[in-house]
Amino acid sequence: MPPAKKVHSNSSYLPAPLWKLKPHRSQKIWGTERWLFSIHPNGASTVDGGLFNGKTLAAAIEEFNAAQPHSPAIPLPPILVKIIQTHEALSVQVHPNNAYARRHENSYGKSECWFFIDHEPQATVISGFRTALRRQKKNENMHPSPFKDTRNTFPHTQSPQIPQNPKNTEDTENTENNDANNDIRQLFLSGDKKAIEKELRYLKVETGASLYIPAGTIHAIGKGITLLEVQQSSDITYRLYDYGRDRETHLEKSLAVLDRNATGIHYPPASYKKIATPYFTIEPQTLKKGEQQPFTFSPPLANQTTILVVLTGALKISTPSSPIDEKNSSENTSAKTRHFTTISTEHPSSEHSNTIIAEHEDCLYAPNGGHFLLESPNETTSYVKIEAFLSPSASSETSY
Repeated sequence: MPPAKKVHSNSSYLPAPLWKLKPHRSQKIWGTERWLFSIHPNGASTVDGGLFNGKTLAAAIEEFNAAQPHSPAIPLPPILVKIIQTHEALSVQVHPNNAYARRHENSYGKSECWFFIDHEPQATVISGFRTALRRQKKNENMHPSPFKDTRNTFPHTQSPQIPQNPKNTEDTENTENNDANNDIRQLFLSGDKKAIEKELRYLKVETGASLYIPAGTIHAIGKGITLLEVQQSSDITYRLYDYGRDRETHLEKSLAVLDRNATGIHYPPASYKKIATPYFTIEPQTLKKGEQQPFTFSPPLANQTTILVVLTGALKISTPSSPIDEKNSSENTSAKTRHFTTISTEHPSSEHSNTIIAEHEDCLYAPNGGHFLLESPNETTSYVKIEAFLSPSASSETSY
């Protein structure tokens, strides 16, 4: 690795840079994926501009840490943020939890959340089984999901709460699932399209709604949908059914990790301000033309990191010209009481640089955290604030 560029600072951390990231793009048989924020080797996002221009996100963080050897190292955020657009349905699939993924795949597990941006009329997703298959086998080794949502209608009028301690399912590998799920094995071995689809739970998509899919939940994204997906940093997918397409399926692995009772957790549009999961939070926001709003990227010592994704419109982003008293500051503090100067990705500490303009699908990340001011210059702007939790134990046990 080449030596890190020297950046001088009088504080314990370098001046707060703001990185705009370039996504990794891939074409799939069913549509397209853009990995906006990714440290994963299968599709790393890169820094767009500035001192670390062209570096993968993981490499940029590594060099950034090397440039401040006397400060605590900034960990690699174990999160992956995507934009998914479909013109065909994805396979019916399931993802492993942390325990199974660590043991069998040297990876994190994969729990994920979808925020629906746009869709064709009558677009649907699959989340869980219908009632007939959503029953628990009597087996003392089975672990019922704490994320269970047994209601069949969509949308719901209330949003269920995620339990505070889901460790029993995420960190426990269930070795008895394959035998207990023999009826599901026979269903998918039959290849009977009508029989399979009859047992799956189809949900109508609504723009602005969200759906949390814990590891172990059978699911699929239908055709004609654009969504933001926030997930653990994992690329492990086990397919049960692929609509006759000539791709590998993974029936036995799927049965090993499947929670037949899990149906996901749905959040109707305008019914929530923030979605909290064990791995990240998602907070949709809107700024009207000309509005300003303070915005804080969490500092490294907060054990979480902040990601900002612009969905529609554009954001003008500036930074305070003088330090802010963190005890007395909050995102609700009026921006009129502060003095701001512009910031650029090329010279983060300069007070004479150009303003950052973040547009449609731009992803922003401040490795040191920091306070900024957001403004919608031309039109109403929608964006999402994501807080990814940094777990030292998880980071040390997996490759990514």
